[in-house]
Amino acid sequence: MPLMMLAMKMFNGHLAAVFVGWFVVMFAIAFYAAIARCPSCGNYFHLQGMTLLFLRKCLHCQLHVSADKRL
Repeated sequence: MPLMMLAMKMFNGHLAAVFVGWFVVMFAIAFYAAIARCPSCGNYFHLQGMTLLFLRKCLHCQLHVSADKRL
């Protein structure tokens, strides 16, 4: 809420521009995570076919997201 109040004061009530900017940033972050490749098998880590699942294991080889920290 404090950030929304700040945005209202900075943009004189034009919250649509703030929302569009926020949406673009969130879409870019999700897209970047979706196209991340697994270091073990080389396939997309979170993407199998058209299904995007943000799980902690690779959908193809079951490599855990923090496997390199365990060594």
